[in-house]
Amino acid sequence: MSVLANLNEQARAKAIKLEDVDWERPIDPSKLWVPWELCPLSYTKVYDHLTEEEKLADNHIYALSLAEQFVFLEDNILNQVMLSLRQTRSFKKQYLGDPELSEAMQHLYDEEVVHAEMFWRLCEKAEPETYPERSYKLIPITRFKLWAVRTIFSHPMLFPFWTWVGALFEEKTIYFSRLYEKYPESEMDATFSQVHRLHMIDEARHFALEREFVKMLWGKLSAPKRALNLFFFKSFLKNFVHPIQSSMTRFDALVKRHPRVEEYRALANREVRIFPGNKKWVEASFSPAVLPGCFKLFKQYDDISKAMAEILK
Repeated sequence: MSVLANLNEQARAKAIKLEDVDWERPIDPSKLWVPWELCPLSYTKVYDHLTEEEKLADNHIYALSLAEQFVFLEDNILNQVMLSLRQTRSFKKQYLGDPELSEAMQHLYDEEVVHAEMFWRLCEKAEPETYPERSYKLIPITRFKLWAVRTIFSHPMLFPFWTWVGALFEEKTIYFSRLYEKYPESEMDATFSQVHRLHMIDEARHFALEREFVKMLWGKLSAPKRALNLFFFKSFLKNFVHPIQSSMTRFDALVKRHPRVEEYRALANREVRIFPGNKKWVEASFSPAVLPGCFKLFKQYDDISKAMAEILK
C-alpha cells in the first residue's frame, strides 16, 4: 500500500469529530490549560518575579493564544493552500490525476475545518468574556499581515516554502500533545488536554502528507524561486523560533489582568529579545528532541540545512 493510500485509509477510519470532545464539561480556571514547558515567559527572568496567580494567568493566556495560532494556521495557510492548489493549472496537470493525492488533500482540508472550529469553541468555552465574537485577541495579526499571508499562500506553486511551514507546525502539534499526556488531570484541565490529544490524531497523518509535499515540490524549484522561498522561509523561521512580538502581545494581556506586572515590562522587553541566545528555550521549542522528523528532513536539503544553521547559531 502506498503512503497516500495508507493515509487515506486511516483518515476514513480515525478522523476526529467535534462530538468527540466533551463540551458539557466545565473548564477549570484553577488548573493549568497548557504544559508550562510551552510558555515562553517561563524561560525568562520575568517569571521569577510573578506570583503563582500571575503565572497561572500567563499559562491561560498562552493556552488561548496557542488555540488562536492553530486556527490561523489552519484557516489562512493550510486550507488556503489546499484550495489554491486545486485551482492551479500546473499542479492540476502534474499531480491531481492521482486520485489518492486528491483524496488526501480533501481529508486534510475537511479535518482542518474541524480543528479550527474545535479551537474556537475551546476559546469561547474557556473565556466567553474574551471571545464575544471570533477574532484574534492574543496573536499580533494586523490587516496588512493577514492580507500578505493570504496573498502568499494563494500562490502555493510560487511559494512552496509552505510545505516546510506545514511540516513544522504539524510535528510541533504532536509534541504538544505528548506533553499534555504527561500531566495528570489533577493539574491539567481535562478539556484542554482532550482537545490537544484529539488534535494529534489527525496531525500525525498531516505531518506525513506534508513530507510528501516537500518531496514533491521543493526539489523541483528553479534557482531564482528557491532563493525567494528561502528568504520567506527564514523570515518565518525567525518568528517561529524567537517569538518576540507575540510574547509582548501576551505580556500586554497579562498586564491587563494583573496591572502590577507592568513594572516588569522593561525586563520582559530585554528578555524576549535574547530568545535567540536562550539555550533552554531553543532546546525546548525547536530542537531534534522536539522535532525529530523535521530535523531528519532538513538534512536531506542543503539549502534548508544552511538556513537552519543561520537561525540557530
